Amino acid sequence: MKTHSTVSRREFMKAIGLGAAGVGAAAASAPVFHDLDELSSSGGSSNNIAGIQGGAKLPWWIKKRDHYNPTVEVDWDLRKRLDFKHGGYAGGVAPLPGPSTNVDYTPEQEDELVRSRLIGIYNGIKNNMPGDSRRDYAMDSATGVCPSSPPLAGLDMASFSGTRGALIGNLNLGNKIITPAMAMSSLNAADLDLPRYEGTPEENLNMLRRMASFFGMPIVGALEMTPELKKIPYNTLQNRRIVWDDEIGETIEKPYRNDEITVLPRSLRWVAVAQIPQSGCSNKYGTTLLGGISSNLGYSDEPLGECRMSTFIASLGYNQAIGQFCSNPGLGILAGLGELGRHDYLVSPFFGSHVRFSIFIFTDLPLTPTPPIDAGIWKFCHTCKKCADTCPGESISKESKPTWDITGKWNGYGNNSWHIRYDRCLPWRGTPGGLHAGSCRNCMGTCVFSKKPFASIHEIIKMTSATTSAFNGFFRVMDDFFDYGRHFDPKDFWDISKMGNDPFNGYGACVQ
Repeated sequence: MKTHSTVSRREFMKAIGLGAAGVGAAAASAPVFHDLDELSSSGGSSNNIAGIQGGAKLPWWIKKRDHYNPTVEVDWDLRKRLDFKHGGYAGGVAPLPGPSTNVDYTPEQEDELVRSRLIGIYNGIKNNMPGDSRRDYAMDSATGVCPSSPPLAGLDMASFSGTRGALIGNLNLGNKIITPAMAMSSLNAADLDLPRYEGTPEENLNMLRRMASFFGMPIVGALEMTPELKKIPYNTLQNRRIVWDDEIGETIEKPYRNDEITVLPRSLRWVAVAQIPQSGCSNKYGTTLLGGISSNLGYSDEPLGECRMSTFIASLGYNQAIGQFCSNPGLGILAGLGELGRHDYLVSPFFGSHVRFSIFIFTDLPLTPTPPIDAGIWKFCHTCKKCADTCPGESISKESKPTWDITGKWNGYGNNSWHIRYDRCLPWRGTPGGLHAGSCRNCMGTCVFSKKPFASIHEIIKMTSATTSAFNGFFRVMDDFFDYGRHFDPKDFWDISKMGNDPFNGYGACVQ
């Protein structure tokens, strides 16, 4: 039996401060609700953005107006096109944002304005002023960066804009110097003697976590250099050997490369590892082109996230090396971001296999190491085998026990795991000349752990499988019974009425 609220509409209006006149005005435009339960269940929620885009009605309190008749009054007879050079930042039907300085300023006035701003930033950093401190400046720098080319070992880093670039000018970004047009030579970073940010390893890690979460990287771990960790970088990349400086009798602060080698400083004793989740819904479109778009989007997010974190660390005054010279799943697993799955990818306890990349930054910023985790995922993979059942190339082992024996030179040595037959996987996953243009992500989409956090039962199952493996087989059977991991009809992707909210990657990335 449903129990209704007893607050009337008139009482509710009075409670929020509307008098009789306000109540009357509101009543004239609002539908009749007998109580708050009817109001809350009336539909048209402002949270249902995807549904509204798919054809659902707007909330009752949002009204449609005539075309070209916004709430701001516009006289279209007076309206004229504005020269962009005059700038202007008003919204609505005003011109697009223009340059940061007005065309009427003289060059000397522009220089003085920029100079004053830079001096203010400098003083804030030097005096550790909240909102303008060194780490606040680093955060500001990271928001204004974009990749200019595929980065490798701190080289070919990024481009900067405005006053953010002016101060970062000669701070280390590998060995590349950024010189924005507005940088004042008398305030070059090399002359500023800015203090390096100092914090404990734990404070530094938490600072990186806060920064990364702002940029959509919700989980960050860290590693400290050990003989074991030195075995994770690849031996060669892009026909260059990867070496540490002490291996060739050198001592360097910044990475460098030539035609034959990429050299990493041994002073980069810590590795920050951040996880980039991806929308998993396109992984349900099988081996079609649509099947790979979530993965492709995750890969395109990777260099941007990498550049932002690298820029943040450099802006704090520390050296770093970035680039795809390591096994990113390996670093993510060692740093506690997930466990290795049967399909040879990292499986997150939060996102399942819907993780595109674990970006990594080698740095001399001290960080508290985070250990590997056991969430029952690896043990679950012994029983499940669902990814192997759905692999079109039969590249994933169906053996119950892992093995030390590799299947080919594409596997890494030293892991007791299920080694992938990449000669069978790549024609489906994608290589130049691949059969299906690199679109198969079946193993990610069908993974039992790739669930959206909409129902508490999924969390209960995770907690149970992490505690005991006794029910793992039953959970796999029930996963099939409820049709999880099924493929979607590619036609539904373009049916906007079926668009839903995907918590892994923004609104509307998936059909329901």
